[in-house]
Amino acid sequence: MMPRHASPIFCQQRFPQETHLRECLQHHLRRLTHMLFLFFLFSLTSCDNGVTAQSREGRTYPLLAAIPRTTFTCRGHTAGYYADPETGCQVYHMCDTLQKQYSYLCPNHTLFNQKFMVCDHWYMVNCSSATSFYDLNHHIGE
Repeated sequence: MMPRHASPIFCQQRFPQETHLRECLQHHLRRLTHMLFLFFLFSLTSCDNGVTAQSREGRTYPLLAAIPRTTFTCRGHTAGYYADPETGCQVYHMCDTLQKQYSYLCPNHTLFNQKFMVCDHWYMVNCSSATSFYDLNHHIGE
């Protein structure tokens, strides 16, 4: 029977024979996998039809599978990149010099950081202040 808290070092010391060592290490790997899975479950405490997830800190971030329709338009914006607050900043738009709009989706668990114009870890982005950094687009190409 395997010890309850088997570790690779314990396995190597306790079972110098290869067959038992392999079994001990496999047992340890299964326990580690279960612990990582439980950690993942506790870090995502709630889901709402795959639209948002909540972190342990209580902040929510979007989990979008496709780019939704929003009211964002390039009219009135200079060429550049713009976070879309209606999507919680998981979507961003590129406006070209002719004000044509191209929309992009940041990978899950990331949001468009308007200040740095990149998809960033969700906890590094304050989406509510994104529009205050829209003017940074004027500096592109300088």
